[in-house]
Amino acid sequence: QQALINQRLSEEISEEDLETYFEKNQELFKLERPLMKGLFIKVPLTAPQLGNVRRWYKTETREAVENLEKYSLQNAVKYEYFYEKWVSVSEILDLIPLKEPDTENYLNKNRQVELKDTAYYYFLNVSDYRPIGEQEPYEFARLKVKDLLLNVKQVKFMEQVKDDLYQQAVKRDKIKYYLE
Repeated sequence: QQALINQRLSEEISEEDLETYFEKNQELFKLERPLMKGLFIKVPLTAPQLGNVRRWYKTETREAVENLEKYSLQNAVKYEYFYEKWVSVSEILDLIPLKEPDTENYLNKNRQVELKDTAYYYFLNVSDYRPIGEQEPYEFARLKVKDLLLNVKQVKFMEQVKDDLYQQAVKRDKIKYYLE
């Protein structure tokens, strides 16, 4: 069956079909973990121009981001730009020494975070945040939607193949019925 699916069935599903399915079935796509968009930079305490970094990381302008990118090449230990894609909050929390009991709620309320430990400064700008239970963003759910639709397409295809084989066998008089 899998070989037949691989041979004859295209994995193409239009973007329009994906979006339509997502819109009609939003209850299937609720967040199980919080997500965020933003920017993160980690620099040594001795790094130069920290005043500029403080100003740049809070701004989402192209100029500020370019300045941070140039700066990070020479001075940053870690630089993550994720304004255009959703990432799990836990991925970012692994990078910073945030000592808050409810870190997800803290990040939802505090969009610019600056932390310091014995060796580094940590700067985080949260441009967008989605808590647990809220609607998944389409771009995050897109692969799940595609997998669901491909699975439905494969099931329908195999049902059609089985039905076609049965109909061919009936026409060729290859099926025998036995009555008890």
